[in-house]
Amino acid sequence: MKFFPLAETAPGSGLFELFGAALDASGTSLALSKALETVPVGLRVAVAPYRAMSGMPAPLPPTALEQGKAYDLLIEQEEDPGVFASEAQILTSQSSDAGAMALALQVFFGRRIALTPHIETVQEAPPTEETTPVTSAVGSAVQSGGSGTASINAVTSGGAVATSGATQSAPSGSTSGTKGS
Repeated sequence: MKFFPLAETAPGSGLFELFGAALDASGTSLALSKALETVPVGLRVAVAPYRAMSGMPAPLPPTALEQGKAYDLLIEQEEDPGVFASEAQILTSQSSDAGAMALALQVFFGRRIALTPHIETVQEAPPTEETTPVTSAVGSAVQSGGSGTASINAVTSGGAVATSGATQSAPSGSTSGTKGS
């Protein structure tokens, strides 16, 4: 695959611009490693997969090095062409390399897409006497209803539970149900 490197406009800005010539790489992680060599020290790096033709890309199985890697999705800003910013979406290389999935999202959004390594923002809670070790992930979601909250609880390495939630709204008069426990 071909990727275009991007560099953060200033340290910690969260905005990225194209930086340098296209790179050839077998996957997103390798492309990021190559791009890192061309970006000034202290700036984060991202890569934008090159879309050579119309249509949807075929899935590209991730390499062993790529498997499970997570990336923040950067979308080119309509009001500022050439500048990419996060819209709080994460892609992971599971059944396909995240770069190939980003190409499909370019078709969906109608704008160029880039990927930068995901930086975990949830701080691990220190274990306390009140912390009960949890051995599995638990999730619940409101299927429909006036408004509801979907949450996913994931076990951190210390046995503490990290929670992520989002609120959704649905038309009034619908019924609601809960999955999971």
